[in-house]
Amino acid sequence: MRVRHIGKSLFKNLRKSEECLDTASESLRTGRWNTAVINAVHCGISACDALTVFMLGVRHAGERHEDARSLFQTVSRWAAFKMAWKDAARIYVIVVILLALGALWEMTILFLFLRPT
Repeated sequence: MRVRHIGKSLFKNLRKSEECLDTASESLRTGRWNTAVINAVHCGISACDALTVFMLGVRHAGERHEDARSLFQTVSRWAAFKMAWKDAARIYVIVVILLALGALWEMTILFLFLRPT
């Protein structure tokens, strides 16, 4: 299976997917059925690419749709849960550090202003 490694910060396919969805919706409203279907398909492809790049750092670069489906299926709920858990743990550590620094700052100010002379 051919894949292309892409940096997560450089990936624009989610925005591309949203644009295709907007165009498909507008085409449906105006009765342009072929355009609606084409853009809906491209919306799905771009959304799948966005997810695989976000979760795996790669997107499908081959010509077989079956390979793209296989790549998409490797993105599991467990992997998503682990990523979310890691992010939550990082946020927790940052909050604890900020709270400790805030308490230290407050104790220092109280010590400096309330100490007997």
